[in-house]
Amino acid sequence: MKTRTAIALAGLFALAYLLPLGMRPFFQPDEFRYAEIPREMLASGDWITPRLDGLRYFEKPPLGYWMTALSMSAFGENHFAARLPSALSAAGTALLLLFLVGRFGGGFAAGALAAGILLTSGLFFALGCFNILDMPLTFFLTLALFAFFHAYTAESGRRKAAWLALFGAACGAAFLMKGFLAFAVPGLVIVSFMAWERSTGRLLRWAWVPALTVLAVALPWAVVMHRHEPDFWRYFIVVEHLQRFMGKEAQHAEPIWFYIPVVLGGFAPWVFFAPAAWTGYRREDLRTPFVRFAICWVVLPFLFFSASKGKLGTYVLPLMPALAALAAMGLGRYLGERRTTDDGRRTTTADDGRGTATDTAGGGCATPATAAATDTAEGGCTTPAATGAAQGRSLYRGAAWVLAGVLAAVAVGIVTVQLAALSSVPVRYGPGEEWKWICAAAVLLIWAALVVLVTRDEDAQRGALLLCLVPCAALMLSHVLLPRSVEAYCAPGRMLERLRAGVPPKSPLGADTGSLHAVCWTFKRTDVMVIRSSGEVAYGLAQPEGKGRHFSIDALAQFIRHRPANEIVTVVIDCERYAEGESERLPTPVCREISGGYAFLQFIGGSVVAPPKPKEKP
Repeated sequence: MKTRTAIALAGLFALAYLLPLGMRPFFQPDEFRYAEIPREMLASGDWITPRLDGLRYFEKPPLGYWMTALSMSAFGENHFAARLPSALSAAGTALLLLFLVGRFGGGFAAGALAAGILLTSGLFFALGCFNILDMPLTFFLTLALFAFFHAYTAESGRRKAAWLALFGAACGAAFLMKGFLAFAVPGLVIVSFMAWERSTGRLLRWAWVPALTVLAVALPWAVVMHRHEPDFWRYFIVVEHLQRFMGKEAQHAEPIWFYIPVVLGGFAPWVFFAPAAWTGYRREDLRTPFVRFAICWVVLPFLFFSASKGKLGTYVLPLMPALAALAAMGLGRYLGERRTTDDGRRTTTADDGRGTATDTAGGGCATPATAAATDTAEGGCTTPAATGAAQGRSLYRGAAWVLAGVLAAVAVGIVTVQLAALSSVPVRYGPGEEWKWICAAAVLLIWAALVVLVTRDEDAQRGALLLCLVPCAALMLSHVLLPRSVEAYCAPGRMLERLRAGVPPKSPLGADTGSLHAVCWTFKRTDVMVIRSSGEVAYGLAQPEGKGRHFSIDALAQFIRHRPANEIVTVVIDCERYAEGESERLPTPVCREISGGYAFLQFIGGSVVAPPKPKEKP
């Protein structure tokens, strides 16, 4: 059973995460940004100072860039290599969760279910196949909390110190990934958990061990960076942390309730089974340390991110492993997980927070090993666990029918939109994409049918594990079934690759901040002019290497006018702003192509803005 389950989870990861990594084009701006900075590291040989378009870029520390650069050095500068660190981080996080829940939350089956739930949750899957730093950060934070809880339950001082050293090293790596958030999330979880356990004194006595390993991991680069770039820490602490999270004009400001729909939607499709999982818990479960730890892991970071003024949906990704653990343990209890001993007697497995306790029923009514569960004895007595298991299956199967209905409704909606040619729908498939929407609808209907089928399995534990495998095909095909209209607005790489041959290698090249990352990556250039607002490269443009690199639309027109005759000047900018008036402030392009939200323009040096046409007299 364990071997088959492990193979199934490995197959799920390979098919849904690894295989599609190179199928989909990069999405703007994040995937281009976190591929371009490592590419420039490889090209320049400077692995200390992150740069974007040749400009200093101090928004993040370098570990995420190093991981991607190493992947590119092994597999080439392509989509697969750029996304591989995220995919491997997703696998590592799921594996840590399997071991953590397997030891402290109900055995291997519960751990496997937790890993399956995590791998098939919407937000976790999306970011696991996306070139972004949040998934590697989540891996290191999960490793840190994994190590801490092992240290908390360790009996010998030597083992406790070893686990705490690993905890500190993971926090140091998380710091090199995304900064001081590496200490905020584990700190909130651990302090609240230890206060709940009334064990804060134990925390203080051992704090020196992780402190030393944090310094050992993070301090060398921090010192070297300070010597190379003395202004880095001022910018990184004040702008990237204090202003982002607490400033009056915080970046990505959102209301306090912003993360409620993000978490609910990000935990789909398992959010439909939340009532069944919730009912699987009893009040006594709150006394078990691991359940308390998982609750703190979800609640405190959620409140922290909700209280900060700057918000992005990806920030709550580190909560997902704990949500998956709670869901798996709740479903396991509610579905009445059982195992059979060697002599054939039925037993109920109950979690005590540090291991498992077994309640054996022989010829009479069972007595619960803990207050969490009882079972139906072979002698015919019905105990609360049997009743709960029956009710759990009912609620569990009801949730399956609701999920199947939602999937079927989405499939019918796709077919209706396409057959009725509803132009008012913003996202739809265009001509020549019939196979995509037919395949998408079919995959959703098959998924819906399989959800109902596997939840009717008499072996509820096996059915729950199979439920993790059901969306595998849908997840794998999601990369190739996106409408071209979505790619046109979010992924300009294909357009730029197609037009790349028409751009002379050393000719002037410009882009606004919405397409800068894509232009740098596609043309392999670090001298791209920045058009309009300076955006995230404002700091770099203010440095010596940024002098003369920033142009307004009017300054761009003057630049084109003063270039040598017949020299080609290429610009990629937002097409809506260009169409709404900027076209009149620029010379007439000799080449213009509009794709999605991007305008590819080429001008001839020496061109001037055409004078406005005289108004006709009435």
